[in-house]
Amino acid sequence: DRTNDNTYAFQRFRVFQTASVKAEWNPVKTLPVLSGTGKATCVKFGPDPKYVAVGSMDRNLRICGLPSDDSTEDSAQDS
Repeated sequence: DRTNDNTYAFQRFRVFQTASVKAEWNPVKTLPVLSGTGKATCVKFGPDPKYVAVGSMDRNLRICGLPSDDSTEDSAQDS
């Protein structure tokens, strides 16, 4: 059963999910913008994909929880 075989990637603090690497990328969540931070240099998901650690050029490590389904912004508003 490959129903949980998902791939995630980041682009400008948006999380994308696809069922396979060859599928089309679709935004599923928008992460909050972290003001005053340097460029992100590394990203790591926690044991479950509800949390993500982001390291940045300002030498900080931030642990972010993904927004709930209720607070997901429409990707059209981000353009």
